[in-house]
Amino acid sequence: YKQEGYWAIERICVKGQQQRQGLSHKVLDVVLDYFDESGKKCYVNVTKIETVAIFEQYDFKIEETIKIPELDTSIFIMTY
Repeated sequence: YKQEGYWAIERICVKGQQQRQGLSHKVLDVVLDYFDESGKKCYVNVTKIETVAIFEQYDFKIEETIKIPELDTSIFIMTY
């Protein structure tokens, strides 16, 4: 998903022992503050349905769902 004026959020990763401490939310807060202040738009490709709910909390919307039957998965393209 690439549209004029959209920036991509590639990955937010937290090591196993550091997970469940709100670190990814802290990073996302800073990144989205930047987008809000600068007027820029962004998108993220999500592969886990559980992760969709996290981004929906930040007002991301699913723009497109790409099904990959060979891998029994989908990619959810979400914009902010």
